[in-house]
Amino acid sequence: MNLFVAILVGEILRYNLYWGSIRIGQARLQLDTVSDTILRSSLVIKTEGVFDKIYPVNDSMVSYFHSKSYRTIRFERYIDEAGYRSTTVAFYRGDTVFYHDGSKVYIAFEVMDPLSVLYFLRSKPSLDTLYILNFHVSKATQKVPVKIDFVNERNEKFFRVYIDLRDPKKTKVPAESIYFLKADSSKTPVRMEFKSKYGTIVGKLKLD
Repeated sequence: MNLFVAILVGEILRYNLYWGSIRIGQARLQLDTVSDTILRSSLVIKTEGVFDKIYPVNDSMVSYFHSKSYRTIRFERYIDEAGYRSTTVAFYRGDTVFYHDGSKVYIAFEVMDPLSVLYFLRSKPSLDTLYILNFHVSKATQKVPVKIDFVNERNEKFFRVYIDLRDPKKTKVPAESIYFLKADSSKTPVRMEFKSKYGTIVGKLKLD
């Protein structure tokens, strides 16, 4: 196991969620160990207050990934939004992805997911400006550019990580994720932005 990632095991980060300037809920990002070679990360997003009555959301993603290569071993996605519910569980075995509904697809190479890639980046002693990584999303495998900029906001320095999982040949619906990582050895994600057809949801790290 990468020493840096081993240090992160047990880390729990909590975020306030905003839609525009309106606080709508909270999120929790957590990393645990399953074995010497497997890590488990989860991201839970839940609305609160008035927004929870208008459009309740209780979504989560869970990633099981290899502690050295960061390749996805199992990925779970649970959607519970305003009465709509969906569950996807995928198992990665060699060149085949098996789904809980009995379906399967073939992949040509090892892949990452939106959570494992975050720890892959955080484990790097230094970051390049561009990585071309293999992702498997919505039963399709694609090479995705991960673009990284160094930014300075309010006298604080960050790595801005931009990932667009959308296949422009299939849809115009936004699917970008933007992470702002502290420009220090921890690379803690202090802000996360998720773009969708409903607008941009922003998660800001709670400091308490």
